[in-house]
Amino acid sequence: MDSVLHQHATYLSPAQQHAIISQILTSEGISEVVRTIRGLLFSEVPLSALLKLSGLETAALEDKHLTCSQAIFLYDYLSKKTSDVDLIRTGQLLKGTTCDRIHKMDDKFLIENFPFFKRNFHLLSPFQMNCLAWRFWDILDSPNSTIPSVLMLALP
Repeated sequence: MDSVLHQHATYLSPAQQHAIISQILTSEGISEVVRTIRGLLFSEVPLSALLKLSGLETAALEDKHLTCSQAIFLYDYLSKKTSDVDLIRTGQLLKGTTCDRIHKMDDKFLIENFPFFKRNFHLLSPFQMNCLAWRFWDILDSPNSTIPSVLMLALP
């Protein structure tokens, strides 16, 4: 059933997708949804259902498409027991990285993990890109350093 749902999810209307997720949540529960639902269909999982999660690991989210609100909630939820590097390496969770979190990241950490940000720039909002650009501006504020061109575009 999982592969059939995943294969045909793009042909379903949002209402149909929501109805399927609601039915699975009712009959199986949130753990089953997290385990079986992949891709875009996962974005239909309501935050109220995610509140019931327990024991979630970042690996369970690697093939999920998250909305911004899901990503923010899950990033916050997982950050209590998971390192920042594991969170940003998960891809879709990067959407949950707030400007405040970007500014609190250690300089060395941010530079070492820039490739993970770069690989997932398409997931970041213009606001997040601007925060990241300003953070890099602060880190690389020396005559011999250069800010990546894609971040320069995010600066005013």
